[in-house]
Amino acid sequence: MGCDIHFFVEKKSTQFKRNETLNVILDEQDVINNENEWELVSSDDDDFYGDRNYGLFGLLADVRRTPKNGPISEPRGFPDDTSVSLKEIYKEWGWDAHTPSYFSLTELINVDWTKYDDVHINDFMTAIEKMKKIDQNTDNVRCVFWFDN
Repeated sequence: MGCDIHFFVEKKSTQFKRNETLNVILDEQDVINNENEWELVSSDDDDFYGDRNYGLFGLLADVRRTPKNGPISEPRGFPDDTSVSLKEIYKEWGWDAHTPSYFSLTELINVDWTKYDDVHINDFMTAIEKMKKIDQNTDNVRCVFWFDN
């Protein structure tokens, strides 16, 4: 049985639920904004990366194959602050979804990819280049992914 990745990209939301003036009018103490909330860039998990590359799966989350230098990090789980849209997509997968994790674009850019010469990563580098076009601030872009068998 094969294993596939479900790879989504999110960006930090720049939309405000309410601005400060409206909060004052409504006599609320806290300014409500989406500074830490994320929005889904695309609802199709193949838009950025969708290949079956067990070497890369191991590099990202220690799934199927462990590269000689180990994974970038241990899987982090599904992020609590993810977009509502992505939470729904993830929930639809139910128990078939496993080993969720995520990386900021900054983290991916700072990986020493030369350490992973045993993994074919060219297609993934293309995904990173696509992600760079979303926002100049690389901390405002992240990938969220999980696997299925």
